[in-house]
Amino acid sequence: MGTSADRYRRVFYYDGGCGFCRSVMAVLSRLDIRGRVTWAPYQSLRTPPDGLTWEDLEQSAYLETGATEQGGLHEGFQAFRRLTLLLPPLWPLAPLLWLPGVPALGTGLYRWVAGNRYCISACGLTRPRGAGGRERRGP
Repeated sequence: MGTSADRYRRVFYYDGGCGFCRSVMAVLSRLDIRGRVTWAPYQSLRTPPDGLTWEDLEQSAYLETGATEQGGLHEGFQAFRRLTLLLPPLWPLAPLLWLPGVPALGTGLYRWVAGNRYCISACGLTRPRGAGGRERRGP
């Protein structure tokens, strides 16, 4: 059984090797005006959190909301949706993200962003390699 401190524990695990992810976490941590969330790059962990594997952490961000809450691990879009309830500056977004149908769209968008995060990190300056294996640059 978890301790009372576990009930209030909130840890957001993210990819610290991704520039885009680090930028988003920097913004979110500034919005955490009450200090309710611990922001942890998964690379800083010795072992994955209970219920997760290294592969899980490589593919998605996770919000751990404590042992006493039902479904204490929230993945991807669901994690960000939960943050809108925890971070007061994000409260205005909460009603929108909890509307019927939005989770399906949000989950799809999150998966696309997560799958392309390293390209996004490069700010679009580097494009896929063209014929001959040369890197293409520019628009």
